Amino acid sequence: MANPYWIKYLINKTFSQRFFWARLTNFPIIGKMIDYALFEGDDIFYLPKDKTIPVNETVDQPEGMMAPSKIVEHFIRQANYHWIMDFCICRDSTHCKDYPVERFYRDARITTIYEGTTAIQANDLVGRKLIRDNGAEMKRMITEVRAFIDENTDANTSALTAATDELAATTQWLLDNYLSDPRIPGAASVNYLMLVGTVAGAWQMARAMVIAREKMAEDEDFYSAKIVTAQFYMDHVLPRAFAFAAAARSGSDNMMALGEEQF
Repeated sequence: MANPYWIKYLINKTFSQRFFWARLTNFPIIGKMIDYALFEGDDIFYLPKDKTIPVNETVDQPEGMMAPSKIVEHFIRQANYHWIMDFCICRDSTHCKDYPVERFYRDARITTIYEGTTAIQANDLVGRKLIRDNGAEMKRMITEVRAFIDENTDANTSALTAATDELAATTQWLLDNYLSDPRIPGAASVNYLMLVGTVAGAWQMARAMVIAREKMAEDEDFYSAKIVTAQFYMDHVLPRAFAFAAAARSGSDNMMALGEEQF
């Protein structure tokens, strides 16, 4: 871009009309003018597809995917300008304010889509993340939880042990049955999501309990409250994991039993 300062000013002033300007680019002459004004001189670098060489060896599942640092450094060196966002263009250009009542209104609107996002996250967890690697990452987490339990036998982790076993059994049940019934991932996804979250929360609460006991002498009021909070979770929240597990393993027959004309 020829001048990042005036571009920043222009975007800030015209952001609220961004859809109007986007539609104008459908006209060839206007589109070319906007391309020239905003993007002339910009370069796009494409990375060639890596060549693969079969070596007949098993490769462990990576914990995450990332671009090699040399590639990132290359793009930084080749960039004409480095942009640092120190404010929100959207909020600034539309004159949003941080009045509490405005935030409450936004939050109230968000609550109307919570169940929808729960289903989206649940389907992603089961349909993509769990099945993608045949449960490798989930099994790794379960192994970590069991290692923590073995290392802290005096932390009253019997309930966490039982809930972790339910998570492991439900995970294996999903992996064993989703191919024979493609409806199972969707039918079980929400309850499985809640099961994973409940057991993971109990794991972290148990960790907090162990740390609180070790540091009790530093601040008895603070750390004793941590222990009480963790125990409340174990007694009142963790038991729900067994219901979530049972519901997740109930199958898809009753969920899909009604015909379209019965709705």
